[in-house]
Amino acid sequence: MKHTLSWGALIGALLLSAIPAASAHAVTSITAETGGWVQAGQTADFSIGLAGTTGEDLIVTIELAEGTMSVDDSGLALTLQAGSLTFTEVSEISFTGSSADVTTALSERLTWKAPLTSSQSYLRLSASVSSYYAGLVTDEASGHHYLTPSGTLSWPAARDAAAALTYNGLTGYLVTITSSTENTFVSTATGATTHYIAATSEIDYINPLLPPEDRYANEFDARSQYHWGAGPEAGERVTWAPWFPGEPNGPAAERCLLTNWFPAPEFGPGLWNDGGCAPSYPYVVEFGGLGTETGPAEFTNLAAGPPPLPEPEPELAATGAEFMPVLTTGAIVLALGLGMLALAARRRQSLDAVRSASSTA
Repeated sequence: MKHTLSWGALIGALLLSAIPAASAHAVTSITAETGGWVQAGQTADFSIGLAGTTGEDLIVTIELAEGTMSVDDSGLALTLQAGSLTFTEVSEISFTGSSADVTTALSERLTWKAPLTSSQSYLRLSASVSSYYAGLVTDEASGHHYLTPSGTLSWPAARDAAAALTYNGLTGYLVTITSSTENTFVSTATGATTHYIAATSEIDYINPLLPPEDRYANEFDARSQYHWGAGPEAGERVTWAPWFPGEPNGPAAERCLLTNWFPAPEFGPGLWNDGGCAPSYPYVVEFGGLGTETGPAEFTNLAAGPPPLPEPEPELAATGAEFMPVLTTGAIVLALGLGMLALAARRRQSLDAVRSASSTA
């Protein structure tokens, strides 16, 4: 038997991670309609609602306290993540998909099967939803995230494309590398080779970031004066640079920097080169340092505790009173039967007396 968990008195709705509407964030809140008590082994539909989706791909993780769940993925482009093998009858699942498909799956395609260990159970779960980018990596030391988008762009196009991306409330920017530790992480963890970073000496890109008194008068003055052209350090001088041997060679046409320039074992990864700003190269987007990270949005009712069990139906006490109608009826029948037997006996005695008198006469 299948129920729909929509009983108003028992809806376990919880709103967490609420973000102002102006925030650039994939999901601002989650609500879950977890319903009421379900008999052992029976199934019930449940739903998780999302608010504030902006069209980005999403990653979802759901974990149950007990029982199993199924996600009907028919017609939806959902991809299971590491550790999740199937959409059917699992206690924990993680999957990705477009904002539209994930929203449909969570609002219309979730089913819970109550465990057999209790006569009745109440759905308890935890869920999280956040932005998803394939290939995104996180530096646990700094908490910053890095992404190498597919395709190649010129330096200004890469700068603008990076700024258009958000991840859990963080605005992206063309990567700024300010230490050897970060340089090693970016050059090895992202897998990018010969990709743009935010450093540039192009006067048109750096002068708008500088106060009037510090702006360069002409391109010649700005040559080899590298500044960060994006990110939290926008406008600041580049004070640390692991140059590739022989670089920078400073021709007028090479005003934008690249890292992991043709890495070779004899030189190591993460070496920099000055290059042109117009050629198309891969680029790395960094998230962190601009704004406050808001995700993932989360819901849980694991610790809230279920409402009280429904009161059991009253049972009749075994005092013998329930047997009285049967006993009374039996006694009446027995009395009537004995009376009829006595009457029949008296009639027989009367007939015998009449026959005896007749024979004597």
